[in-house]
Amino acid sequence: FMETVSRVVKGKVKKEIKKVVRGFPYVPHSEFFEESENEAILVEAGRDRDKSVVAEAFATLGERGVMSRSFPGTLIADVKSLNPRFFERLPLLEQGDMTEFTLDPEKTIKRTLIILGANGEMAWKYTCNRSDACGWIQFTPGTYRNLRTTYSAAKLIVDFKEGAGNQVNSMMAAILLFDYNLKGLID
Repeated sequence: FMETVSRVVKGKVKKEIKKVVRGFPYVPHSEFFEESENEAILVEAGRDRDKSVVAEAFATLGERGVMSRSFPGTLIADVKSLNPRFFERLPLLEQGDMTEFTLDPEKTIKRTLIILGANGEMAWKYTCNRSDACGWIQFTPGTYRNLRTTYSAAKLIVDFKEGAGNQVNSMMAAILLFDYNLKGLID
């Protein structure tokens, strides 16, 4: 992580940006969870977390008065085609392994929900791939920046990695992206 740190040099406080390593607790997936009685508890916790994030994202967009581009004059939170069930599945698709899913879809979904259930808001918070797609929804910097400027009323977090790593914020961005793409299809 990049942080501003202060240090004293010749009696003066000097601020500089340095790479800093910060630890945080994270529970990786393990076959152990699938074999224990805790599997159902963790899967349900993951499912609950997923649903609550989607609900909070829609509520926040509604509270902020974010308007749909696809349906002018309609709050984005009131657009019927933006179905919360779709958005509840999105992190499962983004964090699932396609090969594993082809072989055993139920196992893939359970694995993803176990990680979410065990880690809550920390799940995939600091995850980025080679394409700089980050967070549980796998946003790229350009797409995220475009959504931030196009839907300024949403007040998405300015810092890309922080915004992509924040589950509610990135889910809001996913909802906005769907509306943005839907506008293109309608046009």
